[in-house]
Amino acid sequence: MTKPREKIREDLTAEIEDGKKKIRQLENREKLTSMRELLKVKKNAEQFLEMERESDIETKRLEVKAGK
Repeated sequence: MTKPREKIREDLTAEIEDGKKKIRQLENREKLTSMRELLKVKKNAEQFLEMERESDIETKRLEVKAGK
């Protein structure tokens, strides 16, 4: 049979490991959130650049039509 002191040590060790696991989960969640935010910013920037290119193309078309 285990001694009370050994049981307490096992319980504390288990609690510490659980705490470490929760910390890792929170850190991973924060990393995922940051990565998602960066992807959104990148996607918005790409959409903006595409719209800007389309606008430039349309402007050039109008200039060519006006010049004819």
